Amino acid sequence: MEIPSLCNVSYDYLIDDATLRENRYNSASSFVYDVAYDCYSRNSVCAYYLYELTGETLIDHLQYIMPPQHYAYAQVIPFVTLVALLCLVGIIGNLLTIVVILRNRILQTTSNYLVNMAFSDLLILLLTGPMEVAYELKAWPWTYTRFMCRLRYFLIEACTFTSILNITSFTTERYIAICHPIKAKSYVSHSRAIKIIVFIWIFSSCVSLPLFLGVDTFEVCPEIPETTVCGYPDAYWETVIDRFYIASATLLFFIPMILITIFYSLIARVLYGFNVEVVVRRNSRRARNRNGVNPNDKKENSVEKSRKQIVKMLALVAGCFAACWLPFHIIRIIPNFVDIKLSETLSTIYYDVLYKVSIVLMYTSATINPILYNIMSARFRQAFKKTILCQEERAVCFRWFWGDKHERRSLQPTCTAGLTYV
Repeated sequence: MEIPSLCNVSYDYLIDDATLRENRYNSASSFVYDVAYDCYSRNSVCAYYLYELTGETLIDHLQYIMPPQHYAYAQVIPFVTLVALLCLVGIIGNLLTIVVILRNRILQTTSNYLVNMAFSDLLILLLTGPMEVAYELKAWPWTYTRFMCRLRYFLIEACTFTSILNITSFTTERYIAICHPIKAKSYVSHSRAIKIIVFIWIFSSCVSLPLFLGVDTFEVCPEIPETTVCGYPDAYWETVIDRFYIASATLLFFIPMILITIFYSLIARVLYGFNVEVVVRRNSRRARNRNGVNPNDKKENSVEKSRKQIVKMLALVAGCFAACWLPFHIIRIIPNFVDIKLSETLSTIYYDVLYKVSIVLMYTSATINPILYNIMSARFRQAFKKTILCQEERAVCFRWFWGDKHERRSLQPTCTAGLTYV
């Protein structure tokens, strides 16, 4: 079978009995499949006969050279349902988190980072979740505009960087506040946190630009709109993005997580007393009464307990983030070291199992934080009940929810700098 010559013949010629006998084929469908597949795989061209087809017939024949429009519904439906459920829960949870924190001054300092993380997760869930579901149900043709194609990849990357840098920032802040309390007044402040957050978004957006520029919509078969896909338009950009994935995973995931682990280890040494002496700043002198009892001990013990609870919650947030995003980064860099296409079994495991698990964990990461805040933080639960559930007198609740300063004043904490009430 001379493939180069058959790539340029009509559909009628291919299915003619004489052509089939000449090429020793009994089935026209098998012959047409081999022509279409070989033309594309060997010569990187679409068979001429495809340009003569339309409608469902064209779609059927395009599947000879294109990836499946969707996988078996037995796999797709559970995956889509789970992603949609995670997005729904995550959107509601992160919206409520933002409202609760912004309406309660009792949630200070580090909560700036938590609001930023909630906003970042909200963007992922709102703008990429629906596209992930739609793509899984129908991978091609891509009909969601060129901008949304680029935004899908860019936003996941930028929001990932934003989250990891947020976690690194509030971990560093906790480290300074607990291990170097004398310096906390200089380094830990609301205004500084806002500046850091603005820098994080600018930096994350700039670093993620290669994905926005490198991903595009293109037609696998030129001038056949039904072959429009969202991906890497050429081998150059595919190589650039693959190398970018390795660099981003190393510099903006593995290294920050190592630093975070070190910081929390040092914090644990101080909080749980492993023969470490730390100079602690106090607001008043340690005065003892005639019985030798320090009147501030009870308050200090409460502060210490609060600190431990905060650190536990933030460490859990960091741990869950690492656990959820680690598979995602590993999956992206595997093709740089292993040719997935060499084995059909390996390809099936990679795309049908590992890839889908990493996507589910990614959306789990964007959903789970509000749940962790409610489980780990009594203050957050209290603020949530007052703001969302209005568990107080109706009139008082109404004025408090809409911003009555007098009602909120009683909830404002009096604490030392660097201590976050969450």
